[in-house]
Amino acid sequence: VAVQQALPGNLSLQLAYVANHGVDMGANQDINNPSTYGGGASSKPFYNCVGCPSNLHRTASVNVIFLPYSSNYQSLQAQLNRRLTKGLAFTTAFTWGKGLGYISGDDGGLTFFINQRRNYAPMDFDRTLNYAQSFTDELPFGKGHSHLIGGVAAVALGGCVVRTAADVA
Repeated sequence: VAVQQALPGNLSLQLAYVANHGVDMGANQDINNPSTYGGGASSKPFYNCVGCPSNLHRTASVNVIFLPYSSNYQSLQAQLNRRLTKGLAFTTAFTWGKGLGYISGDDGGLTFFINQRRNYAPMDFDRTLNYAQSFTDELPFGKGHSHLIGGVAAVALGGCVVRTAADVA
C-alpha cells in the first residue's frame, strides 16, 4: 500500500507499507539428529532403531527435504524524489523493516533441531534500518550549457550525466 504526494520544487513524497508472508517453504531437516546434546553417535535415533538388524547402526544424516515453514516481512518505506531540474535529480529513501522466518541462509536447514520453534528469528537479509541516497547531475558541457558549447567535445560530452549512490544500513 503506497501513498504519493506531489510537493513544490519538483519534489514528490511517497510513503508505503510493504509486506509479504511466505507459507509452506521447504527446509532440510536431519531426522537422525539426537534429541539431546552430547550423547554421541549412540544417541542418534537410527543408531539403535527397534526392528532394525543388530548390525545396522546408522550414524549418517537422514534428511527430510520438505517441512512446511513460514516467513514474513513488514516494512514502512519513505521516499523523496526530485525530478531532473536545472541539471540535478535525486532520490532519498528510508526503510524501517523486519524479516522473520525459520530458515536463514542458502542451505535451507534449521539451526536448532531439538526445539524447532527457536529457529523463528530475524532472517540473514534483515536490515532494520536502511538509508539510500542517489544523485543524478547533468554535466555542464554542450549546447545550452556553460562549457564546451561547440565542436566535437560538445557533441561527445553534451547531455552526459553523472550518477552517484550511497546505501547505509
